Amino acid sequence: MSAEPSSSADERDLLLEVEKTIAELQQQHGPRVGELVAALLADIDAVHRAGLTHLMGAIRSMGGDAFVNKLVADPAIRMLLMSYDLVAVDRRLMAEEAVDPVRGHLHAHGIDVEILEVVGGVVYVRLHGLSRSGVGEDAVARDLEEALRAGFVGFQELVRRERSMAAAPVTVQLRRANKPVYRDVLDTTALAQGRCGRWMWTACRS
Repeated sequence: MSAEPSSSADERDLLLEVEKTIAELQQQHGPRVGELVAALLADIDAVHRAGLTHLMGAIRSMGGDAFVNKLVADPAIRMLLMSYDLVAVDRRLMAEEAVDPVRGHLHAHGIDVEILEVVGGVVYVRLHGLSRSGVGEDAVARDLEEALRAGFVGFQELVRRERSMAAAPVTVQLRRANKPVYRDVLDTTALAQGRCGRWMWTACRS
């Protein structure tokens, strides 16, 4: 009789375990082992990248972009292809999927989460229905942050507002230019032609 896999094995975060194992091999077993691990991973990446690139080319030629879109609707397939730069990274969709596990709980309290924008690891959201739910905004934010940390690679911060795009206004005070004032300092007719007064000697020689 075959043994059924345990639920704990199904829930393991394999990517996280792989990252921890690689870090341990590179950092705790000497620089030579670290170099060998890095070279091994680079070779494995090259083999997988070449195979997946050819495979995606064949799939596109036979099924077109419509079929590819159906494939990448599966989160596991999309994550694999994104890791090899074979499909565009849609971080907003990744954030939506990360918060899906807590949406049901929040909907039961009349709360809806609208993801406005994802910029790098920062997720901007708007919360609807808080006023009549009886649930604190901070408690909802904690649930969302936990879900994003677990399911959204590179998550950094949850912001409960729209991202401000407008630059801060700059106040500039304009001063009225002073009107020039002209004064007569010397009657030029009083000077003999070709001669300068003692007070103009420096100006004449310059």
